[in-house]
Amino acid sequence: DIPSFDEAFSDHRRLLDRLVLYGLVELKVNGDGNCQFRALSDQFYRTPEHHRFVRQQVVNQLESHPEIYAGYVPMDYREYLKKMPKIGEWGDHVTLQAAADLRYMLHRDSPSRPKIK
Repeated sequence: DIPSFDEAFSDHRRLLDRLVLYGLVELKVNGDGNCQFRALSDQFYRTPEHHRFVRQQVVNQLESHPEIYAGYVPMDYREYLKKMPKIGEWGDHVTLQAAADLRYMLHRDSPSRPKIK
């Protein structure tokens, strides 16, 4: 069921209250199909403007490790890899996992940080 406007507003208010509790703020990003990559860019680089770079890094991760991700894609994996680099193509649960995996590896391999186990 789609929530009513009042329910959605109430849910959003609770989310904002929770963010304040943890000293966080909501960041609105452009809803142009690049929103997941803009949000990731903001978290990685403190600006949503590197969304193209983040998208390319995620696509590289997907291309390099099909054995990890292909089973979670509800279409032919080659077709998925063709569409995902396109600006405006929505990210999904698979791109989000690839970004998390990629970020974990970047932190783990950084010589200035202790290894994460």
